Amino acid sequence: MLEPDQDSQAARVLGRAFISDPPLKVVLPDVADPVERARILSVVFTLALKRQRLSGQPLFGIIREGKVAAVAITEGAPRLSPKIPLLEGLGMFFRMVSAVGLGGTLRAIRFAQDTGKNRPRQPHLYLSAIGVAPEQQGRHYGIALLDYLRALLNVHSEWVGIYLETAGEATVGYYKQAGYQLLGETRSLGVTMWRMMQPRA
Repeated sequence: MLEPDQDSQAARVLGRAFISDPPLKVVLPDVADPVERARILSVVFTLALKRQRLSGQPLFGIIREGKVAAVAITEGAPRLSPKIPLLEGLGMFFRMVSAVGLGGTLRAIRFAQDTGKNRPRQPHLYLSAIGVAPEQQGRHYGIALLDYLRALLNVHSEWVGIYLETAGEATVGYYKQAGYQLLGETRSLGVTMWRMMQPRA
C-alpha cells in the first residue's frame, strides 16, 4: 500500500497514464497539449486520491527505485458514499472547477453517476483506476497489481469479485487474459465502456 506522502507521485503517474483515456478526453475536450493534459489530470487525480484517503480506502502501488511506478485506486464497498466534511467537499469541488472548468466538472459528475448505476448489487471490490508510469510500462506492473487485488478476494469472503469498467477495446483483451469476464457494455457522454468482473475462484 502507498503512504499518504506518496499521493502526489501517484497522482502524477495516473495523470500521465490516463492522458489518452476516452472518458477523460470528454472531460477535457479542449486541451490538446499532452504536457498540459498530464498536468491537469494530475490535479484531477490528486482530488480523487484525497477523496480516497478521506473515505478510509487504501491506495495500492508499486515502488521502483524509490519512486511510484504503478497505482491502483479501489473501493471496498458497493456504491461507496464517503462522509466527507462539507467544507472539504466544497473545497474539492472548487479545485476541480479550477482545473477542468465548470463544464468539465459537470461532465465528470455525470459520467460517474452513469457508470455507478451499473455496478454489481452484491459486495465487491471496485477497481476505479489502474495506471503505470509510461517509462515503466512493459514490466508487468499492471498484472502484478491485478494479481495482488485478486489475492484480496481470499481475505474478504463477502466480495463476489473485482469489478471495473474500461473504455478501450485493447484493454478488454488485457483484462480477459488476467481472468476478468465481460459483463456487457454501457455508454455515457458518447463513450462506450466495457463492464468486467474478476469472479471469486
